[in-house]
This record gives sequence, C-alpha cells and structure tokens, in this order.
Amino acid sequence: MLGDLRQEISKPQEQGRKNASSPPPAQTSAGEPQVKPLPVEIQQPPPKPFDVVQTIVGPLLAPLATTGIVIVFVIFMLLFREDLRGRFVRLAGAQDLGPTSEAIDDAGRRLSRYFLTQTCINATFGIIIGISLAVIGIPNPVLWGIFAALMRFVPYIGAFIAAAVPAALAVAVDPGWSMFLWTVALFVIIEPILSQIVEPMLYGHNTGLSPVAVVVAAAFWTWLWGPIGLLLSTP
Repeated sequence: MLGDLRQEISKPQEQGRKNASSPPPAQTSAGEPQVKPLPVEIQQPPPKPFDVVQTIVGPLLAPLATTGIVIVFVIFMLLFREDLRGRFVRLAGAQDLGPTSEAIDDAGRRLSRYFLTQTCINATFGIIIGISLAVIGIPNPVLWGIFAALMRFVPYIGAFIAAAVPAALAVAVDPGWSMFLWTVALFVIIEPILSQIVEPMLYGHNTGLSPVAVVVAAAFWTWLWGPIGLLLSTP
C-alpha cells in the first residue's frame, strides 16, 4: 500500500518534469517576418500544502514500508518463539533432540549476554561523551550523551551520526575552530577504542561469534532490509 502511494505521489512531479523539458515549438518558416522574442521570466508559484506533503512524505514511504515489514516479522517471531523452537528441534531429527535443544538454549543465553554487554558499552560511551562535551563547552551535553548512547546501537555508522550534531553545534557557537576540533577528536579517539579493542574482546567472549560471521550477517540483512536489517543483523 505504501509503495503504491509513493508511485501515485511521484506521478505529478514526473509529469511536471516532462512538461518542463518539452522542446520549444517549431520556428516560423523563412518566408514569414521575424518576430522579436519577448523576454519571459519563470516564477515558481508558492508551494501548496499538498506539494509540501509530496516533498516530505514521498521519500519516507519506502523506509516506512520496510520498517513495517520488519516489525511484523519480529513481533510474530517473539510471540511464537516457543513454537518456532519446537519446530526447529523437530526439523533436526528425533535422534538429535537433546543436543539441538541444548544448542538453542545456549544461543539464547549468548544473545542475552550480547544485549547486556552492548547496552553497558553504549551507556559507558554516552557517559564519556556527555562528560567530555561538558568540559569542551558544548551546550546540553547530557542530551548529546544520551543521543550518542542510543545512536551507537546502530552498527558501524551510529557513532558518526551521533558526532555530526555536536560538531555542527560547535561550529555554530564557537567563533573559532578549537571547539569543533576537540569535538571531532573526542569521537575519533573514543569510538575506535571501544569498537576495535573493547567490543571484540567482550563480544567474542560472551557470544562466541566469528568476526567473519558478523560481517556476512551485516551484508546479507542490509541487502535484504536496508538500514533496519543492519540494526538487527548481529542478533
């Protein structure tokens, strides 16, 4: 439904582009007198409310559709997790019920530890960012610390998104470049330490995941579900 709505919204814009790019009418024949061209000024009419809705809502429909599909999948998988578990155990065969059940329970415990570890690391990241931004002098450091902790749940790009807003704010409030450089250096130093040193040790110990498996999962689920798949790829 959202996909069809997106197509319908984009039709008036495409028709307008076609009309704007249409070739000019043919010139008069050589026997007719030349007519002095009149200067023409093209003025953009004020946007109507529907035009504003087209501009804002149109690009959001496809991500909203993907998000809705993912939410439906996740809700049903959580509601019927015991049924899915039983079916998976039966699929493995009657002779392997014990090892299969034990493996599934172990995977659940490891996933629970993964979420707990990730939450602790991201909370630590937010606390460090908030305190450091307060020392640097960025307004509302508590807000940006919480924002950094939440955005870091997005793999690979979350920390960079969290750094963009305080960096832009530093440019706005500081007449020089020192506050901006300190803010960028803060994220450039803290994020690699957590992602390249702390996380591999804790995640590898708690979950037993291979780094290759994490990268393959991120590539597959991002290809399938876009940014939402990247967020859910490791779990």
